Amino acid sequence: MSNFIKKLFIKKTATSVRYRFLGITIIKIQNKADKKIYKIFGVKFTKRNKHKNKTPKMRLLNDKNIKFDYDFFCKYIERTKINKYKIIKIRLKDIKRLWHDGKLYKLEDCSPYKYLNGNINRYEKYCQENYEKTGILMSKERYDKLISSVNRHYDEKMMPIISQDNIILDGQHRCCILLKKYGPLHKIKVCKIYKE
Repeated sequence: MSNFIKKLFIKKTATSVRYRFLGITIIKIQNKADKKIYKIFGVKFTKRNKHKNKTPKMRLLNDKNIKFDYDFFCKYIERTKINKYKIIKIRLKDIKRLWHDGKLYKLEDCSPYKYLNGNINRYEKYCQENYEKTGILMSKERYDKLISSVNRHYDEKMMPIISQDNIILDGQHRCCILLKKYGPLHKIKVCKIYKE
């Protein structure tokens, strides 16, 4: 069992163990006749056949090559049907951003990239709009910490997540920092998710 799951342990009874994160029950384990039955994202499997029955979501969650922003994982992945995922390398110029207005933007046209070029007001407006639409709080201070962290050491395991159409799902700020630092032809590792 992963350390992340162990940290979420909140309740144990004679018949079940529940793990919660951001109000969502992620795992329920029941003992029935000395057989452990695991229930993850609504999928049941026994310890004996758990590897055979793993769904792409479960493989993604347990992949040791990827570190998640669990806010993203719970808000997006939990409610998305995934067919498969791949870890690939892609040029930064090939990654797009779908904004709330329904338009696709290049990374260099996104507010986090503009902030790196000194457009602070646009980024502040972006933070406000993003909070109103998604409830995710961004700030200059938080972004400045991320910039320092990525410039000091970029952890490839904390890779951006993109859709099958190369639309960024998580990691836009990291991509913008890398775009500014290395240019549009630089290739980075991403986790590409294919929906059902």
